[in-house]
Amino acid sequence: LSLAALHHVADISPFCEEAWRVLAPSGVLCIADAASASPVAEFLNVFVHRHNSMGHVGRFLDGSVAATLADVGFHVERAAIVPYTWRFASPDAMVAFTQLLFGLDRATPEEVRAGIAHHLGYCVEDGCCHLRWELLFLRAVKR
Repeated sequence: LSLAALHHVADISPFCEEAWRVLAPSGVLCIADAASASPVAEFLNVFVHRHNSMGHVGRFLDGSVAATLADVGFHVERAAIVPYTWRFASPDAMVAFTQLLFGLDRATPEEVRAGIAHHLGYCVEDGCCHLRWELLFLRAVKR
């Protein structure tokens, strides 16, 4: 399983090769990460990069990841961008969580709320705050 980590790896081929090596026959590799040119990628590489003192430069996944997995020998059973929301008790809770998760030490809560609204979007309904998010999910099986 790789969850939101591969966008920090310059070349994912060695990771895929190692996953192939250590998995048993019929083993499953699941990857979830931001897709290139997605709202999540923009939020991370623009907003988080600007407001985190360490910056953020991700190399987000595109269609080539499925080809890389296939080149190693995996059968890619699924590759799809899945939209979903993160639920919070309030917009203030959403902002506080986002500030902590992404280390937004150079942003005020108001700037974080505005950045979320601009790059991702959120809504308040059914007594909850819903932050829009999406990831590219891949399921690959070792043949």
